[in-house]
Amino acid sequence: MGHESLIMQQSDIGAIADSVKDCLRCGKCKPVCATHVPRANLLYSPRNKILATSLLIEAFLYEEQTRRGVSIKHWEEFEDVADHCTVCHKCESPCPVKIDFGDVSMNMRNLLRKMDKKSFRPGNAAAMFFLNATNPETIKFMRSAMVDVGFKAQRLANDVLRGLAKKQTAKPPATLGAAPIKEQVIHFINKKMPGGLPKKTARALLDIEDNDYVPIIRNPKATTAETEAVFYFPGCGSERLFHK
Repeated sequence: MGHESLIMQQSDIGAIADSVKDCLRCGKCKPVCATHVPRANLLYSPRNKILATSLLIEAFLYEEQTRRGVSIKHWEEFEDVADHCTVCHKCESPCPVKIDFGDVSMNMRNLLRKMDKKSFRPGNAAAMFFLNATNPETIKFMRSAMVDVGFKAQRLANDVLRGLAKKQTAKPPATLGAAPIKEQVIHFINKKMPGGLPKKTARALLDIEDNDYVPIIRNPKATTAETEAVFYFPGCGSERLFHK
């Protein structure tokens, strides 16, 4: 018990365990969770993930106490739980003890990153590079490659292969861990990406691409420096796809 207490106190695992310890297992979070869709065999509700997280923490502690080291398989399961969350924070409202599993998921992902246990996924890496880019030329290049070319290719694949995807989309297999490549491809093409997107980002349209400046939008004829203004914040990278 002494060793277990020290491990919990001196690690991020302890903070994660503490954040979910009050869960009542009532399941009130299930109806609002985007990763709990029983008809699609997607059962990653916060309740289920809290149960899984608690079991994984127990496994971590046992492995640390027995000097075996935390197994790779357990890190993979931990990542699976952490990644099945859209961080929409909708689970907090119906929760009687106000557990926000969105925050818990972010803490779990940060721990995986800190421990260098985060799996490399090309799609994730490309998306994050696109969203984090600040150089206007880099943004234009990535937008051209991912949106202009990538979206058109995906829409074409949907038109050509839609019939072959019907079986999986009508009755998806149970979700557990990473799906086989074939299923990932079907999932990627079975719903069309949006078409007819604008050619320029909102920043380009407003000529505020220089990240050394804070964009303030106001009518220069009807306002002064002391007048209230609108602070431009595109939000979550959406301006990379849609201008507002």
